[in-house]
Amino acid sequence: MNVLNDQSIDLVVTSPPYPMIEMWNKQFKLADPGIERLIENGDGRSAFEAMHSILDRVWTELYRVMKDGAIACVSIDDATRTINKYFKLFPNHSRIQKKFFDLGFNLLPFFIWRKQTNAPNKFGFLQRRIRRQTVSRAAIFGRKEKPGFLTFGILRVPGRR
Repeated sequence: MNVLNDQSIDLVVTSPPYPMIEMWNKQFKLADPGIERLIENGDGRSAFEAMHSILDRVWTELYRVMKDGAIACVSIDDATRTINKYFKLFPNHSRIQKKFFDLGFNLLPFFIWRKQTNAPNKFGFLQRRIRRQTVSRAAIFGRKEKPGFLTFGILRVPGRR
């Protein structure tokens, strides 16, 4: 983002790679080869923090390029993963929210949506022809002052409950 001027962006909508979700391992390992050793050694907490330290640099740059009053909407999913035969939850949402807060962003109400998937569940069982519900969340952050163009309410899709 170094090609962007300071305080030049009004709105950011992003879905970053989520730490500790296996499909993103390769990207994080390219940025920090030490992450692979941490995972292989069963040190999930340190791998989680190492992955987030990569994202922290992005969030810091994001704060620099966003105008006062701008908003960022960040899709955030937590991760579940088995490390050393133990099933664990890695709370990406709270880690990212804390970083944004520490940078000086205002935390605004987030929203959660349900989505259907045919993917294997978190325990590895494939549920063929059975749709299951999963949830995702999007956190909304404001830079310094309250955005004048953002309103909160319930979004309803016509014809849906």
